[in-house]
This record gives sequence, C-alpha cells and structure tokens, in this order.
Amino acid sequence: AAAISVCMLIMLMWSDQKAYDLFHQNKDRIYRIVTSQIENSNKRATIPYPTIHKLENQVAEIEDAVTLRREFGGDGLYTNKDQKISFSEMRGYFTNSSFFNVFDFDLAEGDPKSALEKPNSIVITKSIADKLFGKESPIGKNIHFSDRGLNYWTEEASPPVDWGIFTVTGVFAENHQKSHLKFEVMASESSLDLLYKQ
Repeated sequence: AAAISVCMLIMLMWSDQKAYDLFHQNKDRIYRIVTSQIENSNKRATIPYPTIHKLENQVAEIEDAVTLRREFGGDGLYTNKDQKISFSEMRGYFTNSSFFNVFDFDLAEGDPKSALEKPNSIVITKSIADKLFGKESPIGKNIHFSDRGLNYWTEEASPPVDWGIFTVTGVFAENHQKSHLKFEVMASESSLDLLYKQ
C-alpha cells in the first residue's frame, strides 16, 4: 500500500510538471536559451542581454525572439480625477512586442501588436487593474511607479527609486492555465533606455 501510494504521488507530481505551458499554440517551436559556467554544469535561464539580438541577425531559423528581464517590481500609484489614490505592488518583466507573437497570453483590453512598442508602456493583469482602477477602464491611464527590486524569487526589497509615469496600454485576460512565467506586469523593453539615461 505504501509503495502504491508513493508511485501514485510520483505520477501526480510528474503529471503536474508536464501540464505547464501547454496552452501556447506553438509550444513545440518555443525554445529557451540557457547558459552554463565553464567550472560546472549548472544551467541558468539567463543570457547576456545583447545575445538574442545578435542571434536573430545571424541564425535564419529564428522566426521571432522574446527578451524577458525580471527587473520590474515595486509600487504603482494611480490618482483618479477626484484625487483619490490607489496603490498596488506590481512584479513582472521588461519585454518586447514579440511577447504576444510567441506566447498565447490574451488581452482583455488593448492591442497586442502595439501594447509594448512605446517607452513607458505597461500591460497589467486584471487583478492589478481592479486594485488600481476599480470599474474604470485602465487603457490610457497613467501609473506613477517606484521600483523596489521586487520579484517572485526573493522577499528582499531595496529602497524605492522613482521611475516616473507608465501608461497602461493593455490588460491581460484572466488565464487559468498553468505557466512557469509568473507576472502581474509586462513593461516595454524600450523603457530601459530612458531609465538608464535618468
């Protein structure tokens, strides 16, 4: 009985692990680039930032490429026309417009082709939209964002740094599918150049 129970538990765990990211239409054509150190074989799901842009230009088999940088995490503030302030912690990634070409995360509001094109554009989840905007449509509304280095992997936070105003260009549809990507916000990758200059 114990052996059968352990076997069933292992099968359930294996089945759960294999259930992630099955909702992406092109799941059999999506690859993740990893790096390993020369000293050991530990693999990391990170690469130097310029690598993907070099590969896109040099490898004909790459149809599209997405970059994800997990440096977007802090506090969003919205002030409505009655001067009422709403607040929410937000965690996510900087990414490019190809995000919606490669992954099948649908938008309830906004245009996936242009939502992440302009600097200081963000796409938020419905739960963040509800916290900040209530019943108002978030599209075109401005959020004042202060970065604190928050992410899903550590509880550590740094002192707030004012990153200025971000405009909501999309709201993710509720997704009940399992995904290894955990986020509440996707910010446009083109925002990084402005932030570095600041």
